[in-house]
Amino acid sequence: MEFFSSNERLSSWMGRAACADRSIDPLIFYPPIGGHASDQLSRAAKRICSGCPVRQECLHTALIQEESHGVWGGLSARERERIFKKQPQSARSTSS
Repeated sequence: MEFFSSNERLSSWMGRAACADRSIDPLIFYPPIGGHASDQLSRAAKRICSGCPVRQECLHTALIQEESHGVWGGLSARERERIFKKQPQSARSTSS
């Protein structure tokens, strides 16, 4: 049953996210790995995230789900991985 309540929490903030604006190409949040284009797209996505009213919820979701791709909550997968690695193993298993 927790799965459904998690999905409800997820959908409750996603509609208010800056990236939900239909004029924004969602692919900007999933740039190709490496290269100049990747850096440009990541910076553009992070600019959008910087003004997002649900940035913390987004980042929290990405950390809990161990999201390994894209920009979530204003952080790249590599940046989130650094945060995740600093988290004790016991906190990881009880955070979901």
